[in-house]
Amino acid sequence: MKPLPPTASWQPVPVRKIDRFALSEDRNVLDHAFAPRRLEAGAGAVVGPALAVAGLNAVNTLGLGLHDRGAPARQTIELHNVGNEPLTISRIYSACGCLTETRDDGAIDPAGWLEPALVLAPGAASILQLQLRMDGGDFRTGEAMALYLQVFSNDPRTERLDPSDPFSHEVRLRLVAGLHALTRATHVP
Repeated sequence: MKPLPPTASWQPVPVRKIDRFALSEDRNVLDHAFAPRRLEAGAGAVVGPALAVAGLNAVNTLGLGLHDRGAPARQTIELHNVGNEPLTISRIYSACGCLTETRDDGAIDPAGWLEPALVLAPGAASILQLQLRMDGGDFRTGEAMALYLQVFSNDPRTERLDPSDPFSHEVRLRLVAGLHALTRATHVP
């Protein structure tokens, strides 16, 4: 049998635990002080501005699935105002430089500040587009990783980060993505 040539191909092998990881509980997003309101849970009649997010699973996570290194993970998120007063979103931020956020009317600056702020009338929604670069060193082949997206608004239900800023109520969303595991192809002579 001849040895493998140095240019042997690689084949993806799925990460078996990513679905369980995306369903695992995480205090960062389940703590009432920061937990998002799930649109699918039904908001009912909410007094004041009220942020709800569509597409979250039962543990407030968006599963982005498995991807090949270098292939970006893309996801859209719908942000809704389910309250009876205008909702103002002042900042959408992730500490990971691998995540790029854009909204209906363009990109969001790297620090996450929205200029002008996004104002949603009662019953209105906005689409947020996420792109996660899967080529950074933080992503290890065959493993899943959780990232957090922070949304700051005037929704009084969550903790206010800055007591002097009425638009600093924070909601945390968890994103889970993984890289396919790679194994050396079997050489057939």
